[in-house]
Amino acid sequence: MDKGTDVSAEFFRGYNAVLEAGEKAGIKVYYGAELRFDENNNDYLLLGFEKEFLNDTDNIFKMGICEFSVIAKEMGALIIQAHPYRTGCFPADPSCLDGVEAYNMNVRHNNYNEKAVEFARKNNLLMLAGSDCHRPEDIGTSGIYTETLPEDSFSYAELIRTRKFMLGL
Repeated sequence: MDKGTDVSAEFFRGYNAVLEAGEKAGIKVYYGAELRFDENNNDYLLLGFEKEFLNDTDNIFKMGICEFSVIAKEMGALIIQAHPYRTGCFPADPSCLDGVEAYNMNVRHNNYNEKAVEFARKNNLLMLAGSDCHRPEDIGTSGIYTETLPEDSFSYAELIRTRKFMLGL
């Protein structure tokens, strides 16, 4: 999501379209957001939040990750740093994070996943796997396996928080 984006009109329009398609196909769809603050080129995944939380993106992006994380964590959201070792990115202060995308399986980038795993383990952070899916060939390269299917975005975030899942690579 870029600075100045009207979240309710643009971001959730896309989510609602995917939700409708998912319902028709029998696929559960959860909302979340990928954020980038003005302070650098790091990307962060936000899970388990009320949609209205992102209505003021201009001010949110000015905060930076650590200031934002205080507010997000107070409301129960999870903050996961995406691909922390990709060229142009670096690991954020671990006290501002809940987890790290330890395995980013996008084939067009060297994400230095080994370093991300080491960073997560050293700082006792949650570890997730993602495909960074922007093209058809990216579909299904990684994700998570769970015993139960969360009902909504909040229960999805809670599942991640409890670590009751396995990484699928």
